Amino acid sequence: MRVASSLVVALALIGCKADLGTCDMNAANQIVFGSDGTPFTDGQALVQQSCAGAFCHVSTATADLRKGAPHGLDFDVNPLTTTSQPLQVAALQNGVAKIREEAEDMWGEIEEGTMPPGAAGNRGVMTWTRADKTPVLLDIHTDVGKQTVRNWLACQAPIVAGVTGAPVPAGLGAVVPAGMVATATGTFKSIYDTLLGGSCKACHIAGGPYASQTPLDFTSEQTSLATLVGKPASTTGKCSGRGTLVVAGSCQTSLLFQKLQPTPVCGESMPFGGPPVAAATMTALCAWIDGGAKP
Repeated sequence: MRVASSLVVALALIGCKADLGTCDMNAANQIVFGSDGTPFTDGQALVQQSCAGAFCHVSTATADLRKGAPHGLDFDVNPLTTTSQPLQVAALQNGVAKIREEAEDMWGEIEEGTMPPGAAGNRGVMTWTRADKTPVLLDIHTDVGKQTVRNWLACQAPIVAGVTGAPVPAGLGAVVPAGMVATATGTFKSIYDTLLGGSCKACHIAGGPYASQTPLDFTSEQTSLATLVGKPASTTGKCSGRGTLVVAGSCQTSLLFQKLQPTPVCGESMPFGGPPVAAATMTALCAWIDGGAKP
């Protein structure tokens, strides 16, 4: 009787597999670039932004950072760089294999709106760009975003495996030259456009997965200023009581600047799970803070 019941359940689950539909390979191979110049295919970028990135379905996320994602259900899709190590290569290989294995279930959850779930799914929508500098907003909660992921999964999840010169195994995916890194100046708008509104915004927004641990809200330039300048670190978390986020006129004592260092004064280096901030952007950030952190 137990065997029969198990069989019924198994058949029912098979019958519930979502239909991925047809594949438009040209659309699935469209390339976008992050603010740091890293290239992704559109679907790959959406999974990185909405499912993996710094937490949930990524191999580097442990304990609280998994937000309930089952152990081993990792969708690592971050392209390899010239400094990537064997561990990152293996993570990308495993991530792509897992996505292809779970493609129908992934699409079923996304189509139903059950994934990404709750606060863990409330991530900032980053601005990506095409090679011609056209800005692109990719949002998995929209119909366009959902269909982009569906098509990408139907096409066997083609990825940009790495930038030119990266240790990319044969057959893993495309190798694409890195895009231009946006140049930051000493104005807050440029700091927001090249840093806070990009990789930082993916995690730090009101109601997002870190809302209970940090007051940071990078939804817009206005909210960023309001939660940064003259504001103390969160009263909870690893940086509790460790200083002021932005001390107008003093870059070196600002916790924001300190957290972007390879070895920060508290907690993890930011952006968590991403490449370090470009030196030019760090210089611009300091110029803005030392200049009075003006709007």
